[in-house]
Amino acid sequence: MKIIFFDQIQSFTPNIIEHLKKQGHEVMLTDQFNPKFLVGADLCWFEWCDQNIIVASQDKWPVPIICRLHSYEVFTNYPAMVRWDNVDKLIFVSDYVRSFFFSAFNQVSVDHAVIQNGIDLSRWTFAKHRLPKKPKVAIIGDMSAKKGVQLLLEVISQHPEAEFHWAGPIGDPRFATLWNDYIQKIGAQERCFYTGYQKNVNAWLEDKDLVLSCSPWESFGYSIVQSMAKGIKTLIYNFPGAQYMFPPDLLWQTTKELNHKWHDEPYWSEKYRQVVVNNAWTEERQMREIDELIARITKKPEKPAEVELART
Repeated sequence: MKIIFFDQIQSFTPNIIEHLKKQGHEVMLTDQFNPKFLVGADLCWFEWCDQNIIVASQDKWPVPIICRLHSYEVFTNYPAMVRWDNVDKLIFVSDYVRSFFFSAFNQVSVDHAVIQNGIDLSRWTFAKHRLPKKPKVAIIGDMSAKKGVQLLLEVISQHPEAEFHWAGPIGDPRFATLWNDYIQKIGAQERCFYTGYQKNVNAWLEDKDLVLSCSPWESFGYSIVQSMAKGIKTLIYNFPGAQYMFPPDLLWQTTKELNHKWHDEPYWSEKYRQVVVNNAWTEERQMREIDELIARITKKPEKPAEVELART
């Protein structure tokens, strides 16, 4: 089967493409929609509900069209610009993103499915962890507004006993400037460290005692799930929808509540890993559901059996 991926960001499709190639499919990846790529294709996959699917959906194509929506798109006008009657399947990555979508775009009618993201559990080594008196706290993700930098800085000021280590690229230089300025003003240079992009996050997390997420919004939270799989206590800002995914003892709404969850709630490494397993947040399950969806959407209708009339 020939499958074309249209993906301008290319952050979340490499593992899917690799899997489909191993299944024997011919897969092509491009960042911009062009009708010429549809020639001879058996399926088109549009990653993100963005300009690519907007342009492509203005026509009806003789090939099945899939669009996978993550989350930011719900807060734009892009979905209103898509001709959903020309899209065969819309994939959401979580139930609560689906709920937000149909609440914001209640006139949209489209065949859809929820396929949650997943991680390769074999790549995230589990170990029992504990909370020392001077913990090393990890923050993972690009340094930008979407990681809740101001809230994080407030937490840093309230925990002088802890070291804070941030891994990830600088997504917005303004927030790198804010980070450096704040750390200097409160005199926390000796306990706050920006370590940049880490190729091997699993290894980088080995000596960390807590993981802190201050994001105001996540559609899945890869770094959250990965940290839990390692058995590290992961304290998550209770963003909209978080309560439908994560245990209440890991969620916090205010810094006062965070302090309680940090110091007073038990540290259960086995439980954190088990939450990932019980919810099937695995790449194996994700790929299986993608395979099943592709098989259904590309299945050609069976021709009616020919009936031979008896001669009289």
